[in-house]
Amino acid sequence: SSQCEDCPLRKFEGDQSSVDSDVFSPGLRRTIHMRTTRLRMRNNIKVYIIAATKEDISEQLEVLNQSTRNYNRAMQKMQDIIWEIDLDEMKCIRIREENILSMVDRRVDNYDTVREYYLNHVVYPDDREDMMLATSPDRLREASRIGRSNVDSKVRLLYQDGTYHWYSISSILEGDKVYLVARDINDLSHDIVEDYVASRRYIEIRKDNTARNELAKNYERSEHVNELTGIYVFEYDAAEKSYYLSTTFENMFEVTESMEKDEWSLLEGLTPYADDRGKYEDFLQRVKNASDTYEITVRLINRFGVALWFTITVQALMGIGNSLARVTGCIQDVNTEMEIKAELEFRADFDPLTGLINSEKFYKDTEERLLMRPDSKFAIISVDIDRFRIINDRFGIEAGNGCLRELGRVIHSSLPWDGIAARYQSDMFTVLFEYEDEHDILDYIEKLTLGFHVEEATRCGSTLSYGIYKVDDRNITVRLMCDRARLAKKNIKGNTLTNFDVYDDNIRVKQNRLAEMESEMQIAMDRHEFVMYLQPKISLDTNKICGAEALVRWMHPTKGLRMPGDFLPLFESNGFIKHIDEFMWDETAKYLARLAELRVDIPLSVNISRLHIGNTDLVSTFTSLVDKYGIQPKNLELEITETLFTEDTKSLYEVMSGLKEKGFTIEMDDFGSGYSSLNMLKDAPVDVIKIDRFFIDEVIDTNRGKIIVANSIKMSKDLGMKVIAEGVESREQAEFLRDAGCDVAQGYYYSKPVPTEEFEKLLGGTFT
Repeated sequence: SSQCEDCPLRKFEGDQSSVDSDVFSPGLRRTIHMRTTRLRMRNNIKVYIIAATKEDISEQLEVLNQSTRNYNRAMQKMQDIIWEIDLDEMKCIRIREENILSMVDRRVDNYDTVREYYLNHVVYPDDREDMMLATSPDRLREASRIGRSNVDSKVRLLYQDGTYHWYSISSILEGDKVYLVARDINDLSHDIVEDYVASRRYIEIRKDNTARNELAKNYERSEHVNELTGIYVFEYDAAEKSYYLSTTFENMFEVTESMEKDEWSLLEGLTPYADDRGKYEDFLQRVKNASDTYEITVRLINRFGVALWFTITVQALMGIGNSLARVTGCIQDVNTEMEIKAELEFRADFDPLTGLINSEKFYKDTEERLLMRPDSKFAIISVDIDRFRIINDRFGIEAGNGCLRELGRVIHSSLPWDGIAARYQSDMFTVLFEYEDEHDILDYIEKLTLGFHVEEATRCGSTLSYGIYKVDDRNITVRLMCDRARLAKKNIKGNTLTNFDVYDDNIRVKQNRLAEMESEMQIAMDRHEFVMYLQPKISLDTNKICGAEALVRWMHPTKGLRMPGDFLPLFESNGFIKHIDEFMWDETAKYLARLAELRVDIPLSVNISRLHIGNTDLVSTFTSLVDKYGIQPKNLELEITETLFTEDTKSLYEVMSGLKEKGFTIEMDDFGSGYSSLNMLKDAPVDVIKIDRFFIDEVIDTNRGKIIVANSIKMSKDLGMKVIAEGVESREQAEFLRDAGCDVAQGYYYSKPVPTEEFEKLLGGTFT
């Protein structure tokens, strides 16, 4: 209905809780002074209490004052420690410190000093980290900033009698102020009744309108503390055979009439989560059979059907004749803490991107599995994505992560129910596979290969590679087993004929040899054991030398000549290739100066490894070499492998354009070996196309291959590019290439790579 003109409800403004007004009373035929109080209930219903203020309510006020005193005592007694902390001034008012071995001088109010004392003298050593987090000024400010109402923890504190007791610490955040309260959860039951004297008094005097308004505020404060700390209190009085339940308790749990029939019916009526049922029933049995304080942390189903984590603390208090007097306890909401704990445990054992376990847990679980099944046959399978870095470079990190998630899904879905799989690091995964014969292993990796489909991986020509270690020696560590599987996988890198390998003694010997070379490589560089060889390039028009490619050789003092195929893959994987490249660039530029003295004007080409792109200022480096040795830039040709053209082409093209502006010649090496398209040639700033030996060795022997090579040559020349064919080993190949319009040939048909002294003897000669 509409309000009267003098209705006191009209006088409320904003968030006012009460207003005074003069209202005419028809019954009394006079104006009386009224106070109207507005209460907002938990269900958002507003209740207005209107009472005359001139009546004699001294008796009610005395009841109210007594209730307030009781409430304040209850608030004091329910906590052993109460601090009021000002984070701006770093001051700490220590309102209460009961039973704790506190500082002697209570005048000390510097928060850092008080906190440091507690950490060093009061907190149990194993709990100091938890106390530091719960009381950290930075953490409290951040929690307040993001809207949290409290920060909780549990620690053991030192009693004055020299024993440690468990305490529940709660830092209640109110703007710039923090109220830190701590209670002894071992003796919680002794304080429960006193904590709620104010709320019981409220029930007794609820008929008094004026007193009820004020006492309701006190009661609401008490309930507010419970809400902030997530505490739900209950008490059973054996004499009265009745329960007291806090409002917060009934808001969280559905309480039926049958749950209040006897001392244990309330706890028996709560519904534990299925996985915690056995643990909870054991807890109830212990509580019923002893008068000690018991505590348990389990998941309970709340009134909304949601399973949340709670810590339940219960104590049965005995009276005269050892008969039960009452059962007191509380249930504290610890769901946030348990979720954080679960998250930390998950992060410790699982990879968040794929959901698979991490390497450390894989080692542990695999060791246990091998011990449990000593007669079963197992294999460790290492899996990774070829050219994974290219996927990241071309399509971005998120595309790469998508590939990892998909591979993790395929690996997990393809495993038996008790299989173990982990993401080791980056794109490397590890699987423990139980098998009966070797065909089971091959079937499994084929299943993975066929199941892995990601568009970005397909566009980059990426496939899966596998290394397999059949567990035949259980005396070695699981970590070493995994290393052997990865070595087997590493052994097939660059092999286009197979996508897996099995660890054996040959791989072990090879890896030992590689390890030996790795230990010698820097010494070899310092001792000038690396030398430059030159392989002539022959003009197919004149059959004379028109240039050469600079190639590295390792002249070992005891093992003799080492070929590039023996050591360059190792150097590419460990990064030493950068030093080899820079050494070869300098040697080549120096030799070009030597040829100039001999009045020989031919270009020499050098290779640029992928590690230099984006990591080396190539324009400055090669310009400095030109200036250092006084040579022509056009005579220093730079070979860049075709596979680099499928990666970060923008950065690559910028580097190539900068080099061309300085007069250097750019060659696309190994054309046809990778996954670039002929259409790419129209955009790439390339001067020379160098056809890969694969086409010359294999493809050219078929009509289809000849058509491919001939058209590649024609397209390149139509685009104004010079064409070189490498790997020419027969007269037939040379004649076909000449007829197809190829400009230059390089290969053993003409000459193998030779030392510079021998190369000089070949200059001026004709190759027929």
